[in-house]
Amino acid sequence: MNVILTIIRILMGILIGILIGVVCTCIQCGKDHRAVFLQESEKNMLEYWIQRNRDEKRNMFLFFLNNDYYNVAVYGARGRYYDCFMEDTALKCFRNIYLADRCAKQLTKEKGEKVYTKEELQSLDLDAIVVTSDLHYKEIKKELDALQLGADIFSYRDLVYNLRKEKLE
Repeated sequence: MNVILTIIRILMGILIGILIGVVCTCIQCGKDHRAVFLQESEKNMLEYWIQRNRDEKRNMFLFFLNNDYYNVAVYGARGRYYDCFMEDTALKCFRNIYLADRCAKQLTKEKGEKVYTKEELQSLDLDAIVVTSDLHYKEIKKELDALQLGADIFSYRDLVYNLRKEKLE
């Protein structure tokens, strides 16, 4: 009888372990699905505001002019939001604009112009840094903050969302 109870307890332990594993896996899958859905929703919202700002003729370069940001680095020197930033500002207001990226060496060859690493930004006199990577902004900002560059750091997303508040002078 004790042997049978021991076997039943072992089997129950195994079943409970399997059940817990399945539940945890399902919870994790649900989290991943929700995260992907949230990222897609955020991307759609950002795209909407980019287009709306353009339709309403809101100029991002005015933000830089109004705040005396003339020497600017763009971190994330490729991709959709890099292209949008360059188009939105038309580079009208900058004395110096520097490109920076984790893949600086490769992008320097591709673009035919100097692309800086985040460490190389320390040698520049910067007023602001715009991070165009939407997914990795927090991580990149943390790395740039650690370098104590003395420049204000903005996400392209925040600039797009707050453009409506900018004075159109």
